[in-house]
Amino acid sequence: MKLMDEGQCGTTKAKQTPEQELRNAIKGTDLPDVMSTFNLYAYSKYRFFVTATNTAYESATLYIDTITPERKPESEPQHVELSDATETSLSFSWDVLPCKESNGDIIRYEYVIQVLEDSGQYKTVSTGGINVPTCLVTIGNLTCGRDYRFEVAGTNSAGTGPYAKLDATTLTRPPGAVQSLSAYAATPYECNVTWQIPADIGCPEGILTYDVRYEITGSNSCGGEDYPSVNETLTGIRNTSVIIRGFQPFPVYVVFVMARNGEVIGQPEMKTLLTNKSAPGTVRELRVNALSSSDLNITWKAPSYQGCPIELITYDVKYYVIDKASCAKTKSFAANNGTVTEVITTNVTISGLYPNSTYAVIVTAKTDVTGKSVMKNGSTFASGPSVVEMLQGVPFSSSISLSWHPPYVQGCPFEILWYRLNYRLIGSGTCGVEDTSTQISGWMLGHEYNIQNLIPYSTYIITVWSHNRVSVGDLKEKRITTAQSEPGGPPREVRLVLASSTSHSMQFKWKQPLCKERNGIITNYTYLLTNSRTADQTGTIVETSYNFTDLTPYVNYTFTVAASTIVGMGPYSDDVVGMTKEDKPPPPTDLGVLDKYTTNTSITVTWNEPDPPHGIIDRYLVRYWKDGGNSSTVIVTSTMAKIDNLQPYANYSFKVRAFTGAGKGPLSVATSAKTKEGRPLAPSNLKMVNSTNTSITITWTKPYPTLGVEKHYQIMIWNKEDRLTINMKDSNETRIENVTEAVLEGLQANRDYYVKVRAFTTIGAGNWTDIIIAGTKEGIPTGPPVNVTLRTSLKRMLAFQWGLPNRNERSGIIIGYQYRFTNMRTGLPEMNTVNGTEKAFEGLTPYVNYTFEVGAMTKIGIGPYSRAVIARTLEARPPAPDNITFVYANSTSVTIAWPEPNPPRGIITKYDIEYWKKTKNDSANWTNNVTVTSVFTHTTIDELDSDTNYTIKVRAHTITGEGTWSKNITINTQEGIPAGPPVNVTLTTSLKRKLAFQWAPPRRNERNGIIIGYQYKFTNMRTGLADINTVNGTENAFEELTPFVNYTLEVGAMTKIGIGPYSRPVITRTLEAIPPAPEELAASNTDITSITIQWLEPDPPHGVIIRYHIQYWMTSESMSTAMSAMNDAPTFTLSGLQPNDEYSFRVQAETSTGRGNWSSNVTAEAQEGLPSAPSDLQAIGFGKTSIVLEWRKCTNPNGLIQDYAIKYQALEKAYNAYFISDDSYITLKVPTTAADDVIQYLVDDLEPSTKYEFRVSGRTSAGRGEEAIIEVYTKIFTDIIPPGPPVLKTSGPSVIIKFDVLPTYVSNVFVAVEYVPSRNKRQNSNLDGASNSFIVANLTRNDIEEGMTFTLGDNKTYGGYINHVLIAGATYTVRVAYASCTPVEECVVVWSPISIITVPDCTNDHCGETWIIAHIGAAAIGGSLGAIAIIVIVIIIVAIVICHRSQTSPSKKSPTPNETYDEIDPQIGQKSGIQSKSGYKVNLAMEGLQTPKQYEGDESYYEDVNTKRESDYQGLNTGDMETEHDYQGLGETEKKKESDYQGLSEASVGEEHVYQGLV
Repeated sequence: MKLMDEGQCGTTKAKQTPEQELRNAIKGTDLPDVMSTFNLYAYSKYRFFVTATNTAYESATLYIDTITPERKPESEPQHVELSDATETSLSFSWDVLPCKESNGDIIRYEYVIQVLEDSGQYKTVSTGGINVPTCLVTIGNLTCGRDYRFEVAGTNSAGTGPYAKLDATTLTRPPGAVQSLSAYAATPYECNVTWQIPADIGCPEGILTYDVRYEITGSNSCGGEDYPSVNETLTGIRNTSVIIRGFQPFPVYVVFVMARNGEVIGQPEMKTLLTNKSAPGTVRELRVNALSSSDLNITWKAPSYQGCPIELITYDVKYYVIDKASCAKTKSFAANNGTVTEVITTNVTISGLYPNSTYAVIVTAKTDVTGKSVMKNGSTFASGPSVVEMLQGVPFSSSISLSWHPPYVQGCPFEILWYRLNYRLIGSGTCGVEDTSTQISGWMLGHEYNIQNLIPYSTYIITVWSHNRVSVGDLKEKRITTAQSEPGGPPREVRLVLASSTSHSMQFKWKQPLCKERNGIITNYTYLLTNSRTADQTGTIVETSYNFTDLTPYVNYTFTVAASTIVGMGPYSDDVVGMTKEDKPPPPTDLGVLDKYTTNTSITVTWNEPDPPHGIIDRYLVRYWKDGGNSSTVIVTSTMAKIDNLQPYANYSFKVRAFTGAGKGPLSVATSAKTKEGRPLAPSNLKMVNSTNTSITITWTKPYPTLGVEKHYQIMIWNKEDRLTINMKDSNETRIENVTEAVLEGLQANRDYYVKVRAFTTIGAGNWTDIIIAGTKEGIPTGPPVNVTLRTSLKRMLAFQWGLPNRNERSGIIIGYQYRFTNMRTGLPEMNTVNGTEKAFEGLTPYVNYTFEVGAMTKIGIGPYSRAVIARTLEARPPAPDNITFVYANSTSVTIAWPEPNPPRGIITKYDIEYWKKTKNDSANWTNNVTVTSVFTHTTIDELDSDTNYTIKVRAHTITGEGTWSKNITINTQEGIPAGPPVNVTLTTSLKRKLAFQWAPPRRNERNGIIIGYQYKFTNMRTGLADINTVNGTENAFEELTPFVNYTLEVGAMTKIGIGPYSRPVITRTLEAIPPAPEELAASNTDITSITIQWLEPDPPHGVIIRYHIQYWMTSESMSTAMSAMNDAPTFTLSGLQPNDEYSFRVQAETSTGRGNWSSNVTAEAQEGLPSAPSDLQAIGFGKTSIVLEWRKCTNPNGLIQDYAIKYQALEKAYNAYFISDDSYITLKVPTTAADDVIQYLVDDLEPSTKYEFRVSGRTSAGRGEEAIIEVYTKIFTDIIPPGPPVLKTSGPSVIIKFDVLPTYVSNVFVAVEYVPSRNKRQNSNLDGASNSFIVANLTRNDIEEGMTFTLGDNKTYGGYINHVLIAGATYTVRVAYASCTPVEECVVVWSPISIITVPDCTNDHCGETWIIAHIGAAAIGGSLGAIAIIVIVIIIVAIVICHRSQTSPSKKSPTPNETYDEIDPQIGQKSGIQSKSGYKVNLAMEGLQTPKQYEGDESYYEDVNTKRESDYQGLNTGDMETEHDYQGLGETEKKKESDYQGLSEASVGEEHVYQGLV
């Protein structure tokens, strides 16, 4: 081989010689064809030399010249460069491909342009080709500012070579200036800037952002230093509005706004504005001082900062009560919540306030602009009591229900402790006044009192006054007359006027009640006349007598009468009883017959006395008669009569009348009865009239005479062996009295029987007839032969034997037998007779069931057959199966079936099936036959070859061996459904609306026949709709598709049998196209200057929506004035619109291929929308029954806020763990104006110690907006009434505390125990580690309410405290404390007086059960003398205890307000400050003092912890207060004067009323 020329790269091209010429040159030789392969240059000319050689010679050399074919170019074009670029086009150039690397003649250059997507992947947007010799291309219709990749490759006739790549970017264009720039100062410190997008958004049309720069110009006009220069820029703003904060008040600012398209910045647009005035600062050193119980003086200093510009400052002073004293009188809201405006001085006095109450005072400085507020709390002084208010009385007949309101001035905080009243009678009704003395009531704690035991219809003067601990209030007097009442006594001298009474009338008379019992003016009388027989008579009259008529004769009547006033009826008088006179009686009632006494000759009748009898009944007359006969009578004195000597079985009628002293009465209504039957006589003429072998017929004559109705006959028949009784009764067809014949059946043949008959009535049986003899005839045997058995069983022979029938079933002489022998397979019987008792059958079929039956014969006939005996012949080899049939065949299996051999000659245990495949010429069998088995009469042979002939035969088996083979059958397998799908399913074409695919047939071993076509399923994955059809070839194109939609193609091959499985889905997507118009464009939200529009993405989108274009214009103007905007989401908010003007909108979508159609126009008006939630909602004031809320106006009001709504509900109650909120809200409306930036509002009428949820929302004309939510606790309830001394009970060795019902706001109860040492000897007993005094339990309210008792000394832990074991025989003091707690404040704790208990010593079995209330108090003695004595005793005890404690507890001290409560108190033996179960902070120092109120930075609200308010001792006598202090263990407090412990002024100590009713 020799290279002659390198093709297109050389200077000469050799003529190409076909390869066949070389073959022709060596044709005819004996040399084989020789071909060699070498690594040759493409498209080059070579000469090939061929020489034949053997071991001895070498032939002549032949040659051939040829040119190698072209190959694809080996390298890419060189020096690809960007020659030009615009916003929408790129131009590229490159060098010609080198000759040696082209591998042929370059005829064309192929290029591809791809765009870099946001995902970082390149996507092809254009392809094309350039014919040589051009090496330059310009590509247009590109997107500005986008990165592209250009690829180019050379192409010859063999194909396209590798591509060269170059990245390039189209040019960009900056956006224009923004439109409609607006800037205005919202506050002195911030500015709202809005604008509209530029008319030219630049290129690329991406998402615009904006830069906002602002600068300050001018100088400080407020007299201060010049403003510092400001030049700041905000970048990256995506909306067309911004709020700039941090401005200074009152200078001039310049604002610049520039649009930015990526890194390209457009022209700036400028706006100049002046910021608003600034408000003055907050006032300084605000103080609130009390002047009196109803006046507060407020002072302050002017603000340091006076605002800009400097102007005249005025002040607004707002005040409201936040903690009204419980003793203060309720006033209107306006009187204690108000505002003093335009104050020019720095002090103001507020009057008419609650006494002893806390107020929040808010002072605000303002010029034209309102500054921030400062709040301070202050309290009014206490006051003394005045006259009670609104004394009212509701009169009743004997009582007056009084009510009053507390005095306007209640002596706060010395609240009203009790009230007293007196009353005096000054005039009575009609009977004069007997007692005019003054009556004085006891002490009353409430505002109501009911005066009892007064005289009705009388006038009283009532006086009420109030008391507190220091003085008595003024008197309040009222004149009240009691109401009339029902009379207190009955009418007098009630009597019956005998002279006016008859048998049908009575007259009564009476007098008025006693004067003192009338209780008013008698207006009428109510009478009542009663008796036991008739209804009561009642009525009302004004006279004092009454005559009753239409009464019943000879009846006792009871009369009573009552007097009435206008109020009601008084008591009835005593009963007056009288009787009317006698009269003739009415007829007797309920005449009837006593059936149980009725016989065939007598009837007994009974009746009731006449009602009413009208007198005394002295006798009765009874009249009776037989039907159709004469009557008779009988006289009796009772209400029953027996009538004898009557005819049997006959009907009789009866009547009766009564007699009194006034004469005879009428006859009663008649009644009737019938006498009863007797026993019948014996029938006569009994005889037999006919007989058979099983029956006898008899007749007789009825009994005579008849003594009743014959109900039935009884027949008795018997012989030596059997007895039979037959009852003949009535039937529906025949009455028994008409039957005198009977057929007696079921008898034995050829027998004699005895027969007799008797009759029955309802009374019983009659006599039997005389006995007769009757006989039956000979008959057919009634029973079969017995003991029929199989004697011999062989394959083809069966033999049987039997015995005679039973004796009583033969019915005559047995002369032979008839048998029936049946083949159960064929159903054919053999019947014949034999003389003996055995029979053999031969020549039978093996393994077949036969039945044998035999019957006995007399001369009359054949009797019944015996029960069939079933016998089977033994098994044998089976015959060949017949009729083998083809059931089903497919390409790999056949199914055959056959019937069981007939007869089978045994149980078929299995079948052998042998099959083999025949050769193509069907001349010989294969030698490898296959045998399978089956227990059924069918089988399926698998794993066969398709379309092939098979020969099959079958034979059966029994236990005796195999049978013979059946005849052969021939079956051919079928063509099948393809087992596999088509292969190599690929996409060949992808366009916007067209996809084309191709594929290859299934693998050869999966075709199962001839492939005649294909079925495809082409599915649109967006809609789910599938196109199913068939094609003949291996390719198909789908047109008119939707752009940018995923489709799937599945293909299955078909034979004539059916369709095979589908191929795996090929998923592909059509190319992008211009999108359709967006759908469902609508305005979703509006406010006064903006509209939000939203729409749905086009469906289908025809590609990836990269942005939306929005046009909008005033509907009243032309579309040519439309403004444009862009957004990448299907929603957009247009700001800076004209209020209440209608705008039109339309939207257009864009994909990478371009913009689509505009949507339909929609219109909307810029109007108010729902506001956002108010901001900065907080509680700024707290009271027990009120909360002060503050919030700022809504951030996005979306219009003018018309008012605010406050909704609130209680969520939790610290004192009630079972409380569940019912989700019902109370709503308050708060008016507002546009100038209100901060709103404050007082919510009162709340409950103490309660957690509330508040919801505040604003309202525009569009409705109510979102809610701001806050949860707040009211202040803790402090006015807890101290508990009384503990009530103790000893039960065995245990000590139990019994609790009363807890006051409302108590959440916890503490129990404290102190050991009292014996005075006689020192106690050395072990106290289980506890000190002398210790707290043993912290109980929740729920713990108390579940049991209401607590056992001391059980050594358990309660709320963090150990209930230490008590010492038997030791003495202890016990006290309890009520605590009011919330999670946000320290608990308020008040202690009870002590009780003393000695723990029982049960070692001597003297333990019992005793309730003990052993506390120190004046009430135990009573009276002022007892109180003074107790005071002396208590002073002595206090001195002893102080001395003792000073020795045993020298380190003990009282905590001060600045100390923590977490130190160990040696007096208590536990931590004084603990966390309870509820997480509350509790101060348990047993001072009985409330924790000082803590107010932020206001020292005026701290109280001296060592000063105990007198109100803390309400409900305790003086001795109790001293004793309570004695056990507090408060070092410095113990040094107080005795008068301090009493809590009473010296003037009140000696007054008796101070001590009454306090325990």
